[in-house]
Amino acid sequence: MRSGFRHHLRRATAPQHEAAEAAFAPLTANIGQGLRGFLCAQRQAFATLVAAPAPAAAQISHQITLDLLDRLDRDLGPRTDAPQDPPPLDPLAVDYLVLGSRLGTEVLRRRLLDEMPGVTLPMYFRAPPATAEWQRVCAALDRVSLNSAHAARIKIDVRRGFDIFAAAAYAACEGQGSTEGQP
Repeated sequence: MRSGFRHHLRRATAPQHEAAEAAFAPLTANIGQGLRGFLCAQRQAFATLVAAPAPAAAQISHQITLDLLDRLDRDLGPRTDAPQDPPPLDPLAVDYLVLGSRLGTEVLRRRLLDEMPGVTLPMYFRAPPATAEWQRVCAALDRVSLNSAHAARIKIDVRRGFDIFAAAAYAACEGQGSTEGQP
């Protein structure tokens, strides 16, 4: 059995992760149809995470998040909505959320290409992989002591982050309307 804080974090936040996945399910079940809603939800969640009061310099994912937001703005047009009022989040929690989301996005990219051969991928799906950054986050998480105050804070903040993604997905599902499938 795997040990270390990263694996503990994954287990401890599994219900919130599953709830966020369920919130995205209407958008990702047929990614070609839910594409615009998916991209809108990602933009809302990332905008909220990047606005969270945390030392950006301490975040491994900060520049990646800004790049993803730029790509999403190019895919969707200029933002007209404001991010949610974010709680302060631990930088390592934000890194875990942002870089972990890239793993799921890769799966969706492949499904999109399978569903719509020859489609021009939105800029969001063409972001470079962040493998080295993800490995740095995994290593940093494994250095966190399981019973420390820092570990407790990260768990709380990752749960909050999954809630941010879920709220963004629910909002996108409500607002998807007749623009489904249009990036």
